[in-house]
Amino acid sequence: MDEPSQPERPETRSRLFGDEHAEELTPALHAQDREYIPAAILFLCGLSVGMLTMTWLRGVLSLQSPLAMMLTGQLPYQVFGFAFALFGLLPVARRHGWQEALGFRADAPGVLTQLWRNLPLLIGFFILVTLVNLASRSICHYLNIPVAKQAIETYGRQDPSLIYWACAAFLAVILAPVTEELLFRQVVFRAIRYVVPLWATVLTCVLFGLAHGNAVFLPGLAVLAYGFQSARLRGGITRSILLHGMYNLLSYLILWLSVFSSQGTP
Repeated sequence: MDEPSQPERPETRSRLFGDEHAEELTPALHAQDREYIPAAILFLCGLSVGMLTMTWLRGVLSLQSPLAMMLTGQLPYQVFGFAFALFGLLPVARRHGWQEALGFRADAPGVLTQLWRNLPLLIGFFILVTLVNLASRSICHYLNIPVAKQAIETYGRQDPSLIYWACAAFLAVILAPVTEELLFRQVVFRAIRYVVPLWATVLTCVLFGLAHGNAVFLPGLAVLAYGFQSARLRGGITRSILLHGMYNLLSYLILWLSVFSSQGTP
């Protein structure tokens, strides 16, 4: 007489964290990764155009206000880089549709479910990134290396108006998660994965850290990018966008409280 089968622990754990639909690199998927190389190249071209445009605008128009500096700082990645990458994805969208080209999976759970599943990742990686950043700061102080503050904090201390912080919230919590996840976790990651599959995650995480232009926080940003990458492989680009937004919202609120606790509310 056969004994009743028992549920396996790995399957239960997989359902709990939403790994039952984790992406696996199949030969067909790897072949499709090649289609993202033109978009990745155009992204770099757009990044260059955006950097030149940002420099030109700040020089010619003599932009010095914190709000103007923050807004023009979005040109390289969120505007030109993103627009050029989307143009490069047109052939992919014609063949597979925009939903698949951008990485939005049809079998992904609802937004509320993904928000709930992101909580363990959010808490774990927030603590881990905080510890890594503290270690980086300590090493820099020990070696007498200056530690630059984040641009949003620097500008926020110069302009504590609600207009500035409202714009900063939109950029940090909505615009940056959408554009950066589509750029790095979809376009760049898939292009690199076609060339070097085993190193795609590591290289994408390092490039994400370098893109933020602060070498001191590069290790922490790379670790954070790995968290976003994990979310993307588990639930598609929607889940990584949501996790990115959740992380930025938490960081934004902590930064906002830090700034106004020292300067007073506007």
